[in-house]
Amino acid sequence: MSVSVVGGFYKKDEEPGFCFSHPHVSTKYTFLHFYCPVIVELNGIRSETEEHSCIIYKSGTPQFYKAVEGELVYDYIKFEADEDFFFNIDLPFDEIFYINVSSSYKTQMKFITWALTEKLTDQSTSIGLACANIMSELSEIRRFPSSKIKRENEVNFRLSVLRKKIELNPEQWNVNLMADDFGLTRSHFTNLYKDHFGVSPADDIHRILDEKARKLLESSSLSVNEIAEACGYTACENFIRSFKKANGVSPLQYRRQKNPDT
Repeated sequence: MSVSVVGGFYKKDEEPGFCFSHPHVSTKYTFLHFYCPVIVELNGIRSETEEHSCIIYKSGTPQFYKAVEGELVYDYIKFEADEDFFFNIDLPFDEIFYINVSSSYKTQMKFITWALTEKLTDQSTSIGLACANIMSELSEIRRFPSSKIKRENEVNFRLSVLRKKIELNPEQWNVNLMADDFGLTRSHFTNLYKDHFGVSPADDIHRILDEKARKLLESSSLSVNEIAEACGYTACENFIRSFKKANGVSPLQYRRQKNPDT
């Protein structure tokens, strides 16, 4: 097992308004722990977190984060690791999770911050070990979380599962069905969904349906009427109106733009 830390900082603070937005970071893994509520973008969707949220970005994943308000305070570690490193560590990639900050975690982060600036002696092995200890501790926290974190993780998991169901067959869903599936009232579910994904469930269904319609227009020979039906519209006129509002052109115009030879 090999870990090489190339950057890290404990409680780094950025001025209000700071926003990190980068389409590609070459480091294999970037661990981030936010002390304040932040807005994070994943898969093109922005979500607002609570305090002590974390994420481990893999190389190639676009990174976007900023404080909801005020200063951004966070820890970070940029590191390389071989495939065996995460074999016994239960941590998700490109996904938000929450932790409790322990004294051990703080000590390890402070050491990494100091050791990366120490130029007189080679601290690379000790820094790598500290990084491994942090990842192992975070894994244990996820295995045996506090009741609050356990509830949050369960809700996040259930929301992610529900969204995947909708992405498979968006035409079969509406907000009432989503709320029933989750066991909440429509208003409670809508607030929970928007807090988690940064978009209302109704708008998210429309986004997924629009994406499905665009793919069918680009890659199939189905008529506009057939695509409208496949997307759950009972009236083709409503589909055309909705599509034009979202894309600025009619479905036929969109198809011609994407396939000018057809």
